[in-house]
Amino acid sequence: MSQVDSMDNAAVARRRAAYSNFAHIVVGLLLGAVALLAALEAFGLVRGGWRYLWPGLLVGAGLFVPLFILWAARRYRRPLAQLLADHQQQQHFLLSGLLFAGGLAEFLSLAGVLPFLLALVMPLALILIGLLFIVHEQHGTAGAVARAVLAHRLLGGTLVLAGLARAVAVVLRGTDNLVWVVLLMAAAAQLLAYREPEGAYMADPEHSGHH
Repeated sequence: MSQVDSMDNAAVARRRAAYSNFAHIVVGLLLGAVALLAALEAFGLVRGGWRYLWPGLLVGAGLFVPLFILWAARRYRRPLAQLLADHQQQQHFLLSGLLFAGGLAEFLSLAGVLPFLLALVMPLALILIGLLFIVHEQHGTAGAVARAVLAHRLLGGTLVLAGLARAVAVVLRGTDNLVWVVLLMAAAAQLLAYREPEGAYMADPEHSGHH
């Protein structure tokens, strides 16, 4: 690999890391807002039509990530087929779809459409999202991948617990169960604090560069 190619690859890696950090921050803010609104609802401070706001934010979070990925790919002329062949990006689209489905189901549940059954979709979505984060593919040097995997496994475990706690609240018809809200806020804080480690998206001379 020439020095020019190496510099180009480093620039691409830095750009991808910057975009990834931005996406983590935006989704973290949205999930934090969801947790805050859900907490206010549990205390009776959010009522009526305002209760639809946090499910709407989940839908928005589910739409943001794929739209952002597609925008970035178009800006840098990355072929759609190449984008969709990337397992990490496939997981991003799946994660987004689960967020969208969870928010939409919660919205419909509040509207009185199969309220109990649809109320279970969002907890299930959180659990599946958590599991996907636990096995989320990473790109970069061996050290960067190891650090990113650890952070994503912690995040995934937090989301799995949040989903389980929310499922318990739904089954028990509890409106004062704030355990899932606290866990979701913890997950949001992890997303906000996360930054791609040094070496993310860089080629590793001794490893395949992904997990």
